[in-house]
Amino acid sequence: MTQTCAHSKTRTLSTEGFARDVSVHPYTESNPAAHGNITERVECTACGARRLENINGRHVEVSPWRGSYAERDAAVQRARDAVRSTRPTPVTFTRASDGETATVSVDTEGRLVVDAPTFAARKAILGALPVDFAEAYEAHSAAMNALRAAEGELS
Repeated sequence: MTQTCAHSKTRTLSTEGFARDVSVHPYTESNPAAHGNITERVECTACGARRLENINGRHVEVSPWRGSYAERDAAVQRARDAVRSTRPTPVTFTRASDGETATVSVDTEGRLVVDAPTFAARKAILGALPVDFAEAYEAHSAAMNALRAAEGELS
């Protein structure tokens, strides 16, 4: 049986000037009256979950509770591991007529890199990529997108 935290005791981590609406529909409701003064980063002292609170006088608007930094760091690490495991192995093509080679690989940002002598050669190579490389590249792109989303959760 899993226990959930009521987040009854919190502490303020930081206070900043109001920047934006922090509500996330349908989880929390927007309260425009709370806009314009301060935004506090709040942490539950029991479980480490965090959220943002816009406060303007007696008006309050809250974001949903999110996992602790340790949980989010672990999620980012899992996403990084997935990126490493899905990165396709570079493919090298050799033209039979003159022996000239070209390589297709994926850089650290997840972009496809074609190392070929001419633009026409690049286009021809991209059309001749093996299906397994294309599938691996799609899986790698999905993993990169998941990593970017997980890293965005840390901000």
